[in-house]
Amino acid sequence: MICCSILLVAVLPLCARDEEPVVDVNRRTSEQLSAVGSVGSFVFDRSAAASFFRHAASYTELWGQMDWRREDEAFEPALGDGLLLGAFHVASYLRLDPRSVAYAGADYENGQKRNVCWNSTSDYELLRPYVLADSVGGDLQHEQYRFYGGYARVDGRFNYGLTASYRAQHEYRQVDPRPRDITADLSADLSLGYLWGHYAVGLAGGLRIYKQQQSVAFYDQNGANTSELHFTGLGTFYQRYSGTTYTSVQYRGTGWHASLTLVPRERDGWYALADYERLVVDHNLTGVNNVTLTTLNVHTLTAGLAYRRTNERMDWAVKATGTYVLRRGQENILGSGSNSDHLPLGSQTLYDDHCLNARLEGIVEWKRPSGVWTLSPSAGYYWDSEEYEYPHRKKEIARMDAGTTLAFTRLHKAWLWKAQAGGYYTAHVDGQFDIPDDTDLRIYNYLSTSYLRQSDDWATMQAMLRVQRRLAPGTAVFVSAAYVKRFYGEKLQDDNVQLSVGLCF
Repeated sequence: MICCSILLVAVLPLCARDEEPVVDVNRRTSEQLSAVGSVGSFVFDRSAAASFFRHAASYTELWGQMDWRREDEAFEPALGDGLLLGAFHVASYLRLDPRSVAYAGADYENGQKRNVCWNSTSDYELLRPYVLADSVGGDLQHEQYRFYGGYARVDGRFNYGLTASYRAQHEYRQVDPRPRDITADLSADLSLGYLWGHYAVGLAGGLRIYKQQQSVAFYDQNGANTSELHFTGLGTFYQRYSGTTYTSVQYRGTGWHASLTLVPRERDGWYALADYERLVVDHNLTGVNNVTLTTLNVHTLTAGLAYRRTNERMDWAVKATGTYVLRRGQENILGSGSNSDHLPLGSQTLYDDHCLNARLEGIVEWKRPSGVWTLSPSAGYYWDSEEYEYPHRKKEIARMDAGTTLAFTRLHKAWLWKAQAGGYYTAHVDGQFDIPDDTDLRIYNYLSTSYLRQSDDWATMQAMLRVQRRLAPGTAVFVSAAYVKRFYGEKLQDDNVQLSVGLCF
């Protein structure tokens, strides 16, 4: 079924392009790979109506991909210290006629996360701190598929669009402790724009429904080799529900978002986005009449501003983006403490996490007879402050990074080459680690080691190469390879490799 869906998305553009003039596929690919051409993606990704102005021509890619990651020591133990993943992807943007576009995509992933510890829950970054956790962990099998599609149209001075996506995920382990997590994530958006001079001003809004069913089992005849803890933040957990009895849980979430957007109609000019998103997720015990143990409220503010200018000899762009996330957790007080009494008696807000991520980028592309040179310097600031009210605990990290990438793209006869190299340095500028000494020793060691890793300085080097061969004016095959290496102050290293082979048309 998954393969059929991916093939369907890939074949649709071929069926719909009979009347569209064929533009050389290598030129369309070079526009897709252009850093200047992608400067407005932060707006297009949040509004289907704005996506009408994303590309001038239709383009589809179908590719297989392999991802490999290895860390000397896990940067975040809850995500593991390694990864081996195979995937198939298809992404298509189709101009149906001068007034309408459609886009769609499908992804399938299958692989293994290595040495995941202190986390038995899928989508950790979304649901933390309210996850099931244990000190044993192990490798985790991962399978995920995702489908998305959208449509946008211009009528007179108005344009409108709609988009929807669905993601399903299954993660499990076949040795004790044996988590089994099944996730469904559905979202749908509507957007409306008004054509004002050289720009399109728009509004967008959407809904999201999230669900994860989780259970952890122990099959060893000698008994359980660990206890499952219901984490509540910075090493705290529900003592009453820890152990091996209450290991069937459910996450149910609903959310919405609203956006203001601005994009140029001819791709040169200003891009702007202001977006607010809210997600509320209940953490329920399925073995106790689905009583709600905790509720997580996530508020996300995203803003961005960019400017793009192109001419015959040089294209350039500048972009500033920022995201602020407030995660606020509410714990429920359940029953009198007897084994049969789990009725909610009250609630209290004990966990807060404030996170700010800001980035400033510049892009210059020089067009030469031999090819296009691209220089992309950037700098960023990251701040994250977690706090638990009682007993008081706090963890804070602030860091800055700066660096640049240099790329060269060449089109010659039937060939396209793109080579890119870059380097960044990340420096820890401030932090605080305040965890009581009476915390369980294993949990304290986990938190302190993670803090030392995440507050370290590191240098990043990256390289990428893509080679593409045109088979016909509208079709080409390509291979690409990317490598990222990080060096940390404690002589630790990370390696990331990505290999791809595919078809574009």
